[in-house]
Amino acid sequence: MGSLRLVDISKRFDRVEALKDVDLEIYDGEYAVVLGPTGAGKTTLLRIIAGLLRQDNGEVYINEVQVDDLPPEERGVALFFQNFALFPHMTVLDNVAFSLRVKGLSLEESERKAMDILRMVHLDHRAYSYPRELSGGMQQRVALARTIAAGVDILLLDEPLSQLDAKIKSEIQYELRDLAKSLGLTVLHVTNDVEEALAVADRIAILNKGEIVQVGTPVEIMENPKTAFVASFIAEMNLMEGVVEESSENRVVVDIGGGFKVESSRNGFKKGELVIVGVKPSSFKIGGDGKNGLTGKVEDWVFSFGFRRVTVQLDNGSRVSVKTERKDIERGSSISLTVDPRDVYLFPYLKGGLRTVLAEVSGVF
Repeated sequence: MGSLRLVDISKRFDRVEALKDVDLEIYDGEYAVVLGPTGAGKTTLLRIIAGLLRQDNGEVYINEVQVDDLPPEERGVALFFQNFALFPHMTVLDNVAFSLRVKGLSLEESERKAMDILRMVHLDHRAYSYPRELSGGMQQRVALARTIAAGVDILLLDEPLSQLDAKIKSEIQYELRDLAKSLGLTVLHVTNDVEEALAVADRIAILNKGEIVQVGTPVEIMENPKTAFVASFIAEMNLMEGVVEESSENRVVVDIGGGFKVESSRNGFKKGELVIVGVKPSSFKIGGDGKNGLTGKVEDWVFSFGFRRVTVQLDNGSRVSVKTERKDIERGSSISLTVDPRDVYLFPYLKGGLRTVLAEVSGVF
């Protein structure tokens, strides 16, 4: 197995600061994911680790050895690209055996080891097929098998599932994690797909505009996002702007406009302070006489995996998304919502407000 440690990594391309003082540690045998929107700096980070790009500042340590002056082939890592880049004129077996032959193994030995690896990815029965004869999912497995054949301890995966359709992707992401664990590999996997990250990661590092803004397990980040950006990007949270009207140790009341006020059990904000209020779609309850009563009209709803996702325009002009199993929701009908104060998140206000958050989530800076 292998460990990876990044210390103050920075990289600039002309006027664009792609990475800013990135500190990150990946432990032996860990499956870590760097998650962020398009343009956040994810691929740049992988290329620096692999030695294909030189950082402006900072150090890269692999197994506690500084590798900044080592060429890619001496770093003990393998970078798996979005493009599978299989040799079209070679069979599956030859594609996987290629790196073994480059290392000096005999034809017989390289093919034997390649076949062993193909068994791991359940493709030994297609060993003599050509890439053009395989589905996208099978090609992805061949490319992964070829990467594993390189004999490294650390796998760097650059959006490895982005070219697969949804059904195949959902199957392969679990196989990918299981394979890495069974081989004792350390993995750094980058993606902009939240569901993919949650499915495979031991820990997730959220990257935004070149900076690591939060690191934690999937549960920690989902339950306790530290910023409005993280909340919107990973937790599908409804966000609203407001002003703190009352503040005490375990109670904050926020005026969100239009006569609506919401109470939160989270503290750390002062009276008169601008804040961003966050509520998960699943936290809203339809009807009832609980705290934080809001009213509005149903604009639309769609089915989504056993529940309805309802879009509500509140009477103060804000739009929120609500998850519910109720089937009596009609478009255009009036609706009342409540939410428990424990489920109301508060985040520091950013310059530009919600526009800034939404632009960052979309990768538009």
